[in-house]
Amino acid sequence: MTKIMTADSSIAYRILRWSQFGIQLNHAMCGDKDNLFLSKVYAPVDEETTRACEVVGALPEALNGTLARNGPNPKFKPKAGYHWYDGDGMVHSVRIKDGKATYSNRYVRTEKLRTEEEAGEPVAMNFGDMASMVVIPKMLLSSLKVKLGIVPDLDAALETTANTSLDFHAGRLFALCEGGLPYALRVMCDGVIETIGQTTFDGQMKAPFTAHPKKDPDTGKLHAFGYQFKDSNKPYVTYYVLDKDGKLERQFPIVGIKRPIMMHDFAITKNYAVFLDLPLLFKPELILAGKVPIAFDETAGSRMGVLLLDASDSSEMLWFDMPQTYCALHVLNAWEETMEKTGGPGGVAPTKTSVIKIHTCDISRLTMDFRKLSLGVDQDELAILHTVTLNLDTGEVTRESVLPSSSTLLQGMDFPQIRRSLVGRKNRFGYCTIMDMKGDAIAEAKIDLQAATPNKAQVGRINYEDGFVGGECIFIPSKPDDGDGDGQPEGGEDDGYLATFVSRKDGTGTSGEQNSDAEIGTYRQFVST
Repeated sequence: MTKIMTADSSIAYRILRWSQFGIQLNHAMCGDKDNLFLSKVYAPVDEETTRACEVVGALPEALNGTLARNGPNPKFKPKAGYHWYDGDGMVHSVRIKDGKATYSNRYVRTEKLRTEEEAGEPVAMNFGDMASMVVIPKMLLSSLKVKLGIVPDLDAALETTANTSLDFHAGRLFALCEGGLPYALRVMCDGVIETIGQTTFDGQMKAPFTAHPKKDPDTGKLHAFGYQFKDSNKPYVTYYVLDKDGKLERQFPIVGIKRPIMMHDFAITKNYAVFLDLPLLFKPELILAGKVPIAFDETAGSRMGVLLLDASDSSEMLWFDMPQTYCALHVLNAWEETMEKTGGPGGVAPTKTSVIKIHTCDISRLTMDFRKLSLGVDQDELAILHTVTLNLDTGEVTRESVLPSSSTLLQGMDFPQIRRSLVGRKNRFGYCTIMDMKGDAIAEAKIDLQAATPNKAQVGRINYEDGFVGGECIFIPSKPDDGDGDGQPEGGEDDGYLATFVSRKDGTGTSGEQNSDAEIGTYRQFVST
């Protein structure tokens, strides 16, 4: 039972009230009034009941189901600095059936959200709080609230906003955020999303879970990882494997990672998992300077680790140092190849060598400072699609841009997508969101990963109308994949649609769902809300 304390019952309560007053005064003086991620298209919205959408034209027969996306949407006005990692998870869904569409949106009912609804205000420590000058007194205040019984003690290692992505595995839809464990969701017949609860996998999972797991198309297993940097006595990164029925099959630490990194994504191939040990590091000393405690360290070096998918520990992991220092938040795909190495002098015959090719959206210099992001980004802070080749026999590494430098000037490519049945297998086409210098999603690009030259790699581009911004797409096949494992979908790899939500940049008026023909590069707005 929660203890209730009155103003006359405890000196601690008086201290609590004075501490709150001091923090509120600081917030009033140093608020986040001009935060990009609290205004216009990023402004929080209320939950809505299911309502019919206007359908423009005719919906393709392949689009029959529920299109859902997740994102941060703070229920209560932040009291300190707000980072877009902080908002409560909200799932927007469009149910498409028999040529009709309905829209709804629902919060993911996390323990954090329930606690704050009871309190009527934010109570949990947020990412943005760490860039506030009152972070230390707020940490002490939060601890005092727990001791007084005013708020419950949320397990920071497991609790989450569930605001980053969605993934479907073993008949369950998960809302994911790398700061904690997944939340299981239920999709109702009308497309409304309901929260079932947090998933601990029978209590076996004791560390956070990535927002970007990878499903093996052959075995149906889900490969994932989690990272933490709050306790140096615990592994910084843990590897998970869920079987096709959703049971935790294996978990073990990646002991070769010995620094507190933020690893947002990774990759799998037919036989390997590839981990990104990149220098986006947790630096708690930055808190004292009023800065976000995660920073890119250009002196720390970048590397990748390769591990067999059926490994029982990380002792046989292969490590590859990258030729440049950089960061990458998202992976498009990875696969294995056998390449022919040219022969040496004197008629030495060429030899075959095994390599992994991994395609990542690389950033030369990444900032996590939300105040700077509100002002736009610099050229070297834009993500550029690269191919890294890891030679498993010789340890050699090469890294090169997929596109010519002229095509990446003043714009970046991120949030990559492929046909899901080709995860970890050699594929030809990838789809990336094009971002401008303000961080707005202005277009979608179709990339040919097997193009003869970089000048021929971008084979399609779809620009959003002026005043509109898009977001991460998902590929929807025109026909269900046959699942025969041959890697050759019926109708061709790009026979399908790209679907995303598109909104007015100023946050007003009509928004909707737009679908692009993934093969010929045309698009129409099908659903308007």
